[in-house]
Formats: sequence, structure tokens, C-alpha cells
Amino acid sequence: MGMEAAGHKCVGFVEIDNHARNSYSAIFDTKGEFEGHDITKISEDAVRSLGSVDVILRFSC
Repeated sequence: MGMEAAGHKCVGFVEIDNHARNSYSAIFDTKGEFEGHDITKISEDAVRSLGSVDVILRFSC
């Protein structure tokens, strides 16, 4: 949310845990966003299909 407050737009997310992914989608409007399930299986072509991307963030808890 901090990045969006700074003027950036989220174009996708990746979350391996199905429950966490469903929660995220319920909380945030993810319609039209790229949705990945396993970061180790995201290809370079999939990232390139997003178009021009300025920042890729990784969060871990």
C-alpha cells in the first residue's frame, strides 16, 4: 500500500499458499492483475508479458 501511496500501481502478485492468495484477492481489487502461484515457476516471458515494470518487490514474513 505504501508503494501505491507513492504513485505506483500493482500489476500482479505471486503467492504459493492458496488461503493467503484467496485472502489477498478478497482484501484487494486484483481483477486484471497477473496472479502467480509459485515464484519458482514464473518464467521470464511471464514477467515480460506484464509490459514495462519499474519495481518488483519481494515480501517475506
